[in-house]
Amino acid sequence: MHAFKRDLAALRDVRTTPDDLDLPLEDDINLPPRTAWGAFACLIRAGAVAALSVPMLVGTVLAWWHTGDFELIRFLFLTFSLLTYITALHLLSDVVDYRRCRDIEDASVGEPCVGGFCLIAYGLVPPGAVRAIGVLALLVSMFSTAALTYLAGWPVLFFYTLQLLLGLAALIKPLRFAYRVWLYEEVSAFFAFGLLPVLTAFYAQSGSLTMTAVWTGVLFGFLCLTTVHNYNLVYYRRDWLSRKHTLAVLVGAERGIDLSALLVLVGLSSVVALVSFRILPLWALLVLGALPVALNNYGQINREYLNSEDCFTAYRSVIHATVLTGILFTAALMLDSLL
Repeated sequence: MHAFKRDLAALRDVRTTPDDLDLPLEDDINLPPRTAWGAFACLIRAGAVAALSVPMLVGTVLAWWHTGDFELIRFLFLTFSLLTYITALHLLSDVVDYRRCRDIEDASVGEPCVGGFCLIAYGLVPPGAVRAIGVLALLVSMFSTAALTYLAGWPVLFFYTLQLLLGLAALIKPLRFAYRVWLYEEVSAFFAFGLLPVLTAFYAQSGSLTMTAVWTGVLFGFLCLTTVHNYNLVYYRRDWLSRKHTLAVLVGAERGIDLSALLVLVGLSSVVALVSFRILPLWALLVLGALPVALNNYGQINREYLNSEDCFTAYRSVIHATVLTGILFTAALMLDSLL
């Protein structure tokens, strides 16, 4: 750990000079974190992990609202399973992206440092170590899922298997659909991070499934899709050079920003339809309170001079909006149940 801190400090000293103090804000995200804890958070993409775990929390609260029961042990196993699953995919995908780009000239130069890719590219963390941690996290996820399956039933294993296949098909040879199939990463995020965790959490707590859980999963699926899409916008240049088949590469960075705002708007506004059809209680309209947080920064982005800081701002906004949506959704169901 101390050696790692020294490496961070040394790299910080090499890349930063007194003249850099007048640089614009966007250059800050091109530098590695100052501390080991910051580097760890960057490595696992802590903000994205928090946002992508929201559907699991929502599914749990939805089951409590539906049945009035809450199983703590099942919730803990589900939490370990999902958090380690998301972390594993982040780490393994960064290793794959790095190995894909290392033979491409200038593919890693000037890239923002908002994920494990930059730490590997700067030589702060060896790719073999990142891969080993990712595999270990995946094994922990599988163990937690096995325990949860024993407690809650085989549908949990079925949903997890779908999640696992969707995630690994983007990374492992010879498939690597992330580089071969357009929009695969975004579509798989909709299901693996959004819809399926809601269904898994709901079933683990209630032992049944309802259309309420399905439609709620669709709502949060859009937010998870947008989170992954906005992260890909940050690394648009790298993905374009490596021919990764993301939505950002397909439509371009400028249109990708506009599409991101549209996806957030559709996702959050769909709660109005769910309330109108009495799928969710009226209190669920509290979720619309996340719209200003989600969309406020999009209007400040200059499409003609789009840079990494703008894309990072959009990425950070959707993370905050997703977490806030989960909090407001939880509060809405609790208010409906208690009042």
